[in-house]
Amino acid sequence: MPQVIANIIFFAMAVLTLLGFLLWRLFRRCCMCCCMRESCATKRGASDPKQVLSGWGYWITKILILLLALTAFCFMIAGMATAEKDLVVKVWQPLNRLTAYLTNTTNTMDSLIQSLNGVNPILNNLTSIANNDINFASIKGNLNSISTFLDLPAANPNTIDGALRDLDTSVASARSQMAALRASMAAQQPNTTAFANGMGPLSTAVSTFTDYSNKLTTLNTQFATLTATASTPYSPTALANAMAAVNLTSWRPNVDAMVAALDVWRYVKDTQALSTLANAARDLNTLVSDIKNSKLPAASNAITNFLSAWSTYGPAFGALIARVDSIQATVVALDAGSTASVNRLRTINANITALLATSPTPATLAANLNSLSTELSLGPIGSLVTDLNNLQNAIANVPDASLNGARTTIAAVKAALDALAPKKDATATALTTYTGAQNNLNLNNLKGTVSGAGFSAELANTAQGAAATAASNANVLAMQTAVNSGGLVSTSANIKNNLATQLTTLDSATASLNSRISTPLSTYTSLTSSVVGIYNGLPTPKSREVASVTSTVNDVENDMVTVPGTVRSDVTSIQSKFGNGVNDLRNKVIKKVDDFQTKNQKTLDSADKNRYIATVVLFAISAFFVLLLFLFVAINCPWGIGCAIVLCLVMTILLYLLSVLFAVGLVGAQDGCYYTETVALNAIGNNSNIQPIMRYYILDSNTNVSVKSVLKTANLVDVDSVTGKVTDQANAILNNITATYAPRPKLQTVLDGVTGFINNTLARVDDLLAMAGAQNVRPIYVEVKEFPCCDLAGNAGKTWVVLTFGGWLIMLAVQISFGHLSRLDQLPQSGCCGCKPLLLRRLGAQVHPEGGIEDPEKGHVDSDGAVKAVVLAAPPAMAMGAGGGMMLAADGTASAPPAYAAYPPAAVAMDPYTGAPVDAYTGAPVDPYTGMAMVPTTPPPPPVMPPPAATQ
Repeated sequence: MPQVIANIIFFAMAVLTLLGFLLWRLFRRCCMCCCMRESCATKRGASDPKQVLSGWGYWITKILILLLALTAFCFMIAGMATAEKDLVVKVWQPLNRLTAYLTNTTNTMDSLIQSLNGVNPILNNLTSIANNDINFASIKGNLNSISTFLDLPAANPNTIDGALRDLDTSVASARSQMAALRASMAAQQPNTTAFANGMGPLSTAVSTFTDYSNKLTTLNTQFATLTATASTPYSPTALANAMAAVNLTSWRPNVDAMVAALDVWRYVKDTQALSTLANAARDLNTLVSDIKNSKLPAASNAITNFLSAWSTYGPAFGALIARVDSIQATVVALDAGSTASVNRLRTINANITALLATSPTPATLAANLNSLSTELSLGPIGSLVTDLNNLQNAIANVPDASLNGARTTIAAVKAALDALAPKKDATATALTTYTGAQNNLNLNNLKGTVSGAGFSAELANTAQGAAATAASNANVLAMQTAVNSGGLVSTSANIKNNLATQLTTLDSATASLNSRISTPLSTYTSLTSSVVGIYNGLPTPKSREVASVTSTVNDVENDMVTVPGTVRSDVTSIQSKFGNGVNDLRNKVIKKVDDFQTKNQKTLDSADKNRYIATVVLFAISAFFVLLLFLFVAINCPWGIGCAIVLCLVMTILLYLLSVLFAVGLVGAQDGCYYTETVALNAIGNNSNIQPIMRYYILDSNTNVSVKSVLKTANLVDVDSVTGKVTDQANAILNNITATYAPRPKLQTVLDGVTGFINNTLARVDDLLAMAGAQNVRPIYVEVKEFPCCDLAGNAGKTWVVLTFGGWLIMLAVQISFGHLSRLDQLPQSGCCGCKPLLLRRLGAQVHPEGGIEDPEKGHVDSDGAVKAVVLAAPPAMAMGAGGGMMLAADGTASAPPAYAAYPPAAVAMDPYTGAPVDAYTGAPVDPYTGMAMVPTTPPPPPVMPPPAATQ
């Protein structure tokens, strides 16, 4: 692909170069004819031919163009010389050799077909033995039943054994977990009860302690009034009411419940007791659910399915064993492998029969397991687990500071109330006495129970302070908030109630397990394990245990029943297929090659001749155009160079276009020749029966590959079918019966006449296959392949080189010619369109040809040989003395000298066409009066006239 891309780039460059050149010349011509006509002519007229047509730059450019043009011309001549005249004729001889060889091979193959009729008499007597002495249908029916049973998932004893063992493990674990969970629940029941009892008081702790504080304050007021009373009369009613309001009988249990609940709170938070209990309950619930929903149904279904399968296929075991014993005794002795398989089937039958005879029967066990699956339940254990986890989380969310602070504060209230209770009771007794007899003695006794350290007034005041502190304590408020926001009142009550219910449910579930599985499951697993040991020793799939016996029966049936009839019918079929394969080879290979040559030889020869003529003409025209460029550059003809450039660029575009096509063809040829075989095989197609034999003859590097296998793959001639269905099958009959089994004398006579026919047929096949080997065909194929890959590709490669590099040389010469043409554009056109050569010897005479090195008046030759213009003496009309050229003003006085009088005379040259003097540097016309180049200037202002003189 790189050469293709390069040629495409060259093609694009050539097109762009041609367009650029045409636009350049068109634009230049428009400028010369229209807007810049005079300035361009003036500038070219001022150019010095000596400078333009001499110097190292001029000669290097010109010589380089001539060398490149000459080299390109030689390339084109080389392309004409190397063009090959006759290419196609080289392909016909190897094709003729190939078809001749294939024709000879197919004729030899025809003779083999006629030699296959000798096998029929050998196998005439085998069928009657099998039909008269062996009942193959009965044997194969029993074998199929046994094979089906062994491969049934339900018949796998591992299923029963595994299900019963899993159930046994789960039941044992469930019994253990039930006992452990029941003990844990019983241990936690007091804690959950205490916690539930304290949640109600804690939910209103602030208001409760506020009420306590208020009532104790009232009591303290009455105590103060009592203490201040010196003697009767004193009314006890207010004190009695205040004493009744402070009902320590109900207050103290509430506060005790709060403290106990906070103690449980502390314990649960530290030990995670509720989470532990919830996890144990959850695990037991999961285990029981698994037993109920999985283990019990799995075990019951495994037993039921196995019993169902055995009831269908089990009788075949006994029937097969009896039939095989009869055959070995009367017809043929089985091989050792088949005998061992039959013995293993015999053992399986005995063990399964023993398993089914176990008491209690597996059917009874399955019924018990179904009943247990219905009965087994743990009740509302799920909601209990949820409540326990929720309560544990709520407890854990309370900071230790809040818990400990609330516990300390409420404990202080409890201590104060506990201390106040006996003293308050003493005061109540004294108050009752005073109420009954209101005298000073009883009054003093009443006051004695109130006043003083450690008595009712002091203790009530302490209790009031503790209650007030608790009512305003932030920790108590935090605990109250936690209880209410977490719904702990109802949650703890649910746990308290469900825990009691769950203990009863656990007892019921344990009783169900013990009732339905009264006999240890290990009794059944000890029996299933014996069957599992035998079953697992069988191959996988388990029907392979029967396969050896089935194979033996099939072999005997095949040798005695199937093979004789099959071989007879196959001989005719093989002969027909063999003949069809030979015909395919003739029609699909040999005939197609012959038809191709017949139809295309004249056309290809004519195309080859036209190719040669076109190649020569192309290179001849290219050489002619390059030669034109060479000549026009040599004589400096601008018009000729421009035309030659256009022609060369057009030819270069054509050359590059062809080089792109040749490059694509070469890339295709390279890939095609490298992958010729692959392309040919893909063209034929995978479904073609020619592809395998083509692959063998043109692609396979291993020439030792058997032709027989190739012909079989191609479906042309199945040699294996010939030998396999006739000689090999006959040989298989002989070997299988004599080597594997012990035939009775009735079979031996039939087997004696096979060997001679087998050896004769195989020898004929081997001779034919040796003749058709790849070592005889490959050289012919290589010779055929040389034409496109060597002859055509080689010629195309040489042509591509000439096209690419010749075009590149022409392109380079043309591009350098642009500069040379631009140089010539600096000089005046020669002829009407620049068609005359611009030669230095002719142009040199047009600018002061009389000048010389020593003649400063007429010109000066510089060191590089170019003639320079000189300053000529002004004509007499131009010469003026001092004051010369002055103009008079209106008043008659002399004005200032003209501006040009202050400048030196201009360097003057001669216009080669008009002979008029021009500025040597700008080409502007020279004023004949001033000797100055005429440059447009702004006209001077009009003269100022003096005012008229006054009248005298």
